[in-house]
Amino acid sequence: MADTLTAAPLSLHELVNQLNRPPAPGHSHLHSIVVAQDWVEALRRRQTSPEDAQLETIANLMDEIARLQMKLDISEAKREHLEQLIDADPLCPVLNRRAFERELSRAIAWSKRTKKEGSVLFLDLNGLKPINDTYGHAVGDKAIERMAKMLILSCRSTDLIGRLGGDEFAVIMPDTPPSGALVRGERVEQLLRQVPLLAGETPIMLSAAYGAASYDSTDDVKDVLKRADAAMYAHKQKMKAARQG
Repeated sequence: MADTLTAAPLSLHELVNQLNRPPAPGHSHLHSIVVAQDWVEALRRRQTSPEDAQLETIANLMDEIARLQMKLDISEAKREHLEQLIDADPLCPVLNRRAFERELSRAIAWSKRTKKEGSVLFLDLNGLKPINDTYGHAVGDKAIERMAKMLILSCRSTDLIGRLGGDEFAVIMPDTPPSGALVRGERVEQLLRQVPLLAGETPIMLSAAYGAASYDSTDDVKDVLKRADAAMYAHKQKMKAARQG
């Protein structure tokens, strides 16, 4: 069987056709490298001519471009990884405050485009300072982690959870009224109460106060968080009055 690489003359038109073939998804740089290397190898096995030299130069240039693209792809992956590290809370697998406020700004912009409202659920872990004072900050950190886990269990994949600092958490809930957000807050509260946190052999009953505020295209990030925080504080005062009563 004749070698297909040497049987037919190579032309610039054929090279362009090869390079224009659609690559497999996610493998564009590999496609370019393989095609360019195939052509370079083919040219090396043929008699040299002015056209051959021109084609080999083009193939080598395509090879170099593909290799540069691969380096760019790797750099982009590293950048995305670093962004994820920068956005992550240092203690919990949720967003930090900076990233959360950025995402809330985007959610408000999306609300402007879609004409749909959303809600922010604001939560505060009760009694963190007494836990830190009595059992130490390591146990306090576990209480914060427990809160984050219960939020993750209770929220949808489309919701964005953030830790705003200390014992405060918030959740961006697109296309959800405040009443729906409060259902999630109640769910978190129930889960916290059902599973005590252990400090050695001592069970610690955790609880949280929560409140919600809607956002739409006219809102500002700080105003939304302020309203959600005020709703959470009102709930906390109600819980405190119920305990004292």
